[in-house]
Amino acid sequence: MNKQERFEYWTKFVIHHPKANIFDAKQFFIDMIEKNFLTILNYQQKRLVTMMNIYIKENRNFLSKQLKLNSNECQQICKKALEKFIQCDFTHMTLLDIDLINNAYQSSDPIEYPIDDLQLRIIFDMIAVLHEVLRSASQSLTYSFE
Repeated sequence: MNKQERFEYWTKFVIHHPKANIFDAKQFFIDMIEKNFLTILNYQQKRLVTMMNIYIKENRNFLSKQLKLNSNECQQICKKALEKFIQCDFTHMTLLDIDLINNAYQSSDPIEYPIDDLQLRIIFDMIAVLHEVLRSASQSLTYSFE
């Protein structure tokens, strides 16, 4: 499947999930496609990877302590979380994945990653929706739709 197909697949999961169907997922999908979310995601991919790498480097010990894993395992979890997001593999994302990406953005340099950057805002609108949908479906940090 390509990114758009994976995004659409996730949308169908949300529509049919009794706890996750908290908004008009089909219209959200249409709106995000019209806002060029997929193009923006491709364009911003390198920037997002850099942001995550900086987060990992600056928070290695904290992540190891919080996740109770060694630093290499934490690095792999962070990179895999971002990879799932970049590939629009939202069906397999967990709250932990979303929290790691969100934390990377929240702790990033506000000059390099400004909150008024329209493309970043669209990306993190998607992160916010993923967070709310998963939070509605389950309180577990490791829950995913599949």
